[in-house]
Amino acid sequence: MRIYRTRVLIVVAGVFILLLGGCLGFTLWLSPSRTDRAAIEGRYKVWHSALNEKRFSAAYLIMSPDYQARHSMEQFAETFKLWGEDMWALHPKFSVRGDANRAYLYPLDSRWTAGFRYGAEFEWVKTQGEWCLTGELTLFTD
Repeated sequence: MRIYRTRVLIVVAGVFILLLGGCLGFTLWLSPSRTDRAAIEGRYKVWHSALNEKRFSAAYLIMSPDYQARHSMEQFAETFKLWGEDMWALHPKFSVRGDANRAYLYPLDSRWTAGFRYGAEFEWVKTQGEWCLTGELTLFTD
């Protein structure tokens, strides 16, 4: 009986390790590379700074070509004219998720408190090797 329990425990531990490894691999597959994460972080900071300083033409250049085809610079400026200096500033514990061509940046503290989030998550797309904002965002009001 004791040998049977030991074998069962070894099998259960093995299955657990395989599942954990699979989950980790899946998570890494969904995460942009460090280079992409740094590029998104840098472009978000430039975009955010340009909006704070009301340099709408500079911020507009970070928007995707698809967004620019659908919205004029004037429409963009009208949408973001009330952007405040602290509005969704990049927190040191921000998060980026996605893959090699599409990513989502949550600029606030990504350490969830009891599963709640607030603020916006911005969608990014890689176009011609450069990360651009799509203009799509998810607002969390938990």
